[in-house]
Amino acid sequence: MKIIDDYIIFGGSEFLKSHGANLANIIDTIVGNVNDKGLLTALPIVDLLIQVTILCPSEATLLS
Repeated sequence: MKIIDDYIIFGGSEFLKSHGANLANIIDTIVGNVNDKGLLTALPIVDLLIQVTILCPSEATLLS
């Protein structure tokens, strides 16, 4: 999961343009199908994506 964090931080909008929709689908699947420990592993990415969309609202559309 740390690798995904790094890609979001360093790849920014280019990474989200290429992989944002797939990433959103993967995170949605993970959050819906894991136990508490797995959820705690996935939440930092969800938090980072929320921060990115708050700071750069134009990038929020890249996740759909």
